[in-house]
This record gives sequence, structure tokens and C-alpha cells, in this order.
Amino acid sequence: MYLKDTDKISRGSCINTHLSISKLVCLSLLGSLFYSCLSHPMEENTRFGKRIIGGQSVTDDSYGFMGILKINKLSDGWFLCGATLINNSTLITAAHCVSTPKYNIPTKQLIIGLGSPNIAKQIEVKPLKVTIHPQWSFSTLENDIAVIKIPPIKISKKIWPINLATYGIAQDTNVVALGWGKLSNNDDNLSENLQKVGLVTGNPELCSALKPNKKRNSKSLLCTINSKSLRKDTCLGDSGGPLITDNGNSGKQFIGITSFGTNSTGFGNNECGLKSGYGFYTKVSYYFDFIYNSL
Repeated sequence: MYLKDTDKISRGSCINTHLSISKLVCLSLLGSLFYSCLSHPMEENTRFGKRIIGGQSVTDDSYGFMGILKINKLSDGWFLCGATLINNSTLITAAHCVSTPKYNIPTKQLIIGLGSPNIAKQIEVKPLKVTIHPQWSFSTLENDIAVIKIPPIKISKKIWPINLATYGIAQDTNVVALGWGKLSNNDDNLSENLQKVGLVTGNPELCSALKPNKKRNSKSLLCTINSKSLRKDTCLGDSGGPLITDNGNSGKQFIGITSFGTNSTGFGNNECGLKSGYGFYTKVSYYFDFIYNSL
């Protein structure tokens, strides 16, 4: 389903391209340093934010809903996240992309790029408003979702919204993650071209047991299991981007927002694509009310 501003629904990492990645992924925002991986209650092996590992470059307009979120005029350069267009004036991203543990990032510091899988060829749009989920928590990563409003843009072959999935996602479903992340664990440079990677969803009970804060509402999350798609993963840098299904006649469906990752073994190891790794995504269908109320 597409979401129009007038529709009623029946019933929601940023990485500096000049910074190296430490175990805690230190980000410098507006000159004030904070840790995007908190030592408590998060476990040491949790990766906050994501990048594409083992993916393929996108060279056509088959993902016209994909936007890049640029956080501008920061003391140490640009921070980048993904964002997903759901109508001609609304995008969805992760809450941790547009906030810090102490304050929300001003809207004037944000720029949206749309219209091309190549960053240099995109048009840039200034957001009008950002609404972060009121129960978003940096300490638990609960409710990691935000809605970005932009001036209405013309829908075209290059820019178009994606449907929001209205169905549940079963275990072992083939899904696709998108982002402008690095191509390997040994290179911290971001990709200039959009990357896509095929992943497989995991068992909800198992994923719930592995997430950093086991008291979190497991119904609000989706997870993918690296062991079913070896050396493929999202990792540091692709936060806020979409997890989608593509079921032929029913088209592409927006099901999740890239949030964080973890490993069941190898504590302190922030490598992506490990066999023991899991990716976690905010489940879009769980937040229909929040999205609708933020249009």
C-alpha cells in the first residue's frame, strides 16, 4: 500500500566518511563526541548501524524509492544514512540517524538525496520536518524509526514510492537490503553506487533471544541470519535504509528499517558477514499508526 497524506490506516549509522571505525563507533556530531554503541545495556558485540557486505552494485532505476540522508555541516564531515520514500513527500529512516543520546539533530542539518543510485547524480532536497518515535531509546534501541517530511516531489521513472507491506514475514523469507555502504570489512570507504544484498529472515524466537535487550518487544523487529547467506550482511553505515521483499506480481514491499547487528559468538568482534552474525530491522508494519500520524 502507498501512503498518501490523506490516507487513513486501520490501525513505525550514520557514519562520518572521514572517521575510522572503532569498536564503539565514535561519532562526532556538531563537535560533541558521543558513543553510538553504548556499553550498557548493550552487549559488547553489538554493531550499531549497518553497511552492505557481499552485495552488488545497482546501476538502474529499479529502486527509485531509495534515498540517502546526509547530515551536513558537522565538524568532521558528512554522516550518511539511508531513507525510504513512501509517498511524494515522506521518507522513513532510523531514529538513531537523526538523534544523539542528548538531543535531536536539527532539521536544517539534514539533506535528502534522491533520483539515482549514484550519489553524485542525485537531486538534493531539504527536509521540512523530522518526527522521531516518542518512545525511541538509545539505551535499548527500541522504536528505532523516524519520519521525514519533504516538499512534494514529482514522481517519475527515477523517483517513486514503495508499498508498505501489509502481511507478516515468515521465517526463511528471501529479502533484500539496500545501502551505500562499504564493500568489505577491510575498507572504510563508502560506495558511490547503491548496493543491494540478498538475505534470509530468521526464526523470531531465536532472534528475540539474541537481541541485546531481551525485554524488547520482539513483535517490533525483524532479523536476518548470516549463516543462511554467507559473507553477506549489512554493517556500519547503512542505517535507516530499507529491507524489502520483491514477490514478482505483488511488486516490491517495504518491510524493515536497518537498525543494528550482533554476533552470537566472538564478543567484541565488529566484523560484518560472519557466520555467527544477525541483522536486526525495525518492522515497518508494527508502526503504521506512528507513520500515519506523522504524515
